[in-house]
Amino acid sequence: MARLSPEARAALDGFRASRSPDPGRRRRNLEATLARLDEAPVAEPVVVHPRTRWMLAFAAAVAIAIATASLLHVSVARRDDAATPTQAAAAPVATPPLPARERRPAVLPAPAATDPHPRAPAAPMIASPSSVGSRSPTRSSPRPPPAASTPTPPLAEQLFLETALLSRIRAAVDAGDDPEALALLRQHAREFPRGAMLEDREALLAIVGCRGGAATAAASAASFVRAHPRSPYAAAVRRACASMWPAAKSQ
Repeated sequence: MARLSPEARAALDGFRASRSPDPGRRRRNLEATLARLDEAPVAEPVVVHPRTRWMLAFAAAVAIAIATASLLHVSVARRDDAATPTQAAAAPVATPPLPARERRPAVLPAPAATDPHPRAPAAPMIASPSSVGSRSPTRSSPRPPPAASTPTPPLAEQLFLETALLSRIRAAVDAGDDPEALALLRQHAREFPRGAMLEDREALLAIVGCRGGAATAAASAASFVRAHPRSPYAAAVRRACASMWPAAKSQ
């Protein structure tokens, strides 16, 4: 690379000096940036319930066991099909003809002796009307069709589906997407009205309601803290409803 002349180097240094801000401006820019960072709200992650972790692990173990059993069943069935020999169609074996001296004439059965005085056929017996009436079939009332029962998924599958839905709700709450979180909470209430994670649903509903300023959010938060004072969600509910907490205590 060619070396710059003194005139070119002086021009380059002057251009750099005109482009770079002075130390006072750099300090002011840094202070303004730090002030914005201090004012920005810090999103607090929702605490995951220990029981939820256990249920997630249990559901994953059940799913792995079901998948392993299915693979073993398929492999055993294929091995049995491969081990079964194919039976070839047996060809008919021709028997040699018997010698002439061993052939015997077929003996035909003798005809039955005929009766020289044939008898008239007996008259058929006719049942009396009373007996016919007594034997008339009774008409049975039609049976009602069996009621169709709605099949319910197994307990392990229900737990797996409920855990997956709660994970989506927590992700929406952490991301600040309150409309999506409310829609998923309503879906959980419809599909799992008596699910195993009602405490999680009540806590997340109170948090989303307080952040959105719902009228009933304060009462829901206070009711949750009274019912579950030692819940891992209690602190998160208090933080989310801090501005509405006096109203919650008065209700």
